[in-house]
Amino acid sequence: MNTVEFSALEYTKDASFCQASYRYEGDPKTGWQILRDEKEQLVLPKGYRLLRSIRCGICSTDLARHNLPYPLPQITGHEVIAEDEVVDQLEKDIDEVGMAVMMRFNPVASDLRMVISSMSMARAIERVGDHAVNVARLARRILKIGPIQEAKMLEPLYTLAAGQFRDAIASYADGNQQLGLGLMERDQELDKLHKRLAKSLRGLIEERREGSEPLIHLLFVARSLERIGDLAVNLGEEVVFIESAEDVRHTQH
Repeated sequence: MNTVEFSALEYTKDASFCQASYRYEGDPKTGWQILRDEKEQLVLPKGYRLLRSIRCGICSTDLARHNLPYPLPQITGHEVIAEDEVVDQLEKDIDEVGMAVMMRFNPVASDLRMVISSMSMARAIERVGDHAVNVARLARRILKIGPIQEAKMLEPLYTLAAGQFRDAIASYADGNQQLGLGLMERDQELDKLHKRLAKSLRGLIEERREGSEPLIHLLFVARSLERIGDLAVNLGEEVVFIESAEDVRHTQH
């Protein structure tokens, strides 16, 4: 069993920070128990692994959490910017396994589609991670300036993008091509919302001129969220290909 101890600042409802002590006990094979100030905070099942981080950030939705009607302590850095080489290595591992399977077993038909598409999906998921890192870095820059009310404008966009990505993973895990196909139509709604949001933010930037830096950061956060939605669609397309051998990329859905 592994034990990791550290202290972290927590972002609270009133936009202030408080110090808390954390201890992680467990390992990827059995799961983890997470203690906060010596009290159990969370229990994670097997499969989770620790990543050494080089810096931390707060995801875009946290920027408006101080407006919520209830206390919500949050570790400053629950969305970690992990070392790029660790994430990249995971993608390389999947590619290596895929190539080994093809060379050793010569899969055909649905088995071959599963291997090829899984490798392609790993690349798309790695790109989602890149955008998550971008959002975390932008959030850090915004928080250095101070919480801004306009951050809550991004919550509907975040909800759609996160929902699409979650369902994309579920469609792969469940072999549900209908769920994968549905992502394409849902992405149109996300694109429309992104365009309206970008227009509103650009208008606010023009009005404020000075002091518009956090709004510019929000504009780039919105762009990353829109791209995550696009990548979720790519994942859904791969699921359709796996299940039906139909290539629906670059087509009108």
